[in-house]
Amino acid sequence: MPVSFVATGASGTLGGGYATVTGSGTSLSYVIAAPVGTTELWVKPHFYLAQNISVNGGGNTITLNLGGVVGGDVDDNNQVDGTDYAWLRYYWDTAAPQADLNGDGMVNAADYAILKDGWYQKGAPHP
Repeated sequence: MPVSFVATGASGTLGGGYATVTGSGTSLSYVIAAPVGTTELWVKPHFYLAQNISVNGGGNTITLNLGGVVGGDVDDNNQVDGTDYAWLRYYWDTAAPQADLNGDGMVNAADYAILKDGWYQKGAPHP
């Protein structure tokens, strides 16, 4: 799963980039190498809404847990709405990775449940 992130600290934006996570679902933990001095990360996993995560501790390796992220963002615009539903419906009952929200290899009711849980929600704005 590709994850975009932006690191910010007391002096503003410190950097950003992409991390790739293998696996599926939202109970993933992974490590991001963020710049020293990071106090907050804006994190946007593919298919999920962005969130801001406070960072405490030293070093530049931060372990994140995505257990609280909201899914359903098929078109990656950081909100779950009718366009996401249209894409899910278009790829329904196929193995299309473009709309396989839970990563099980099929677009079906499990993906719809993720979209429904995130319906009409927006992620944290990009810093």
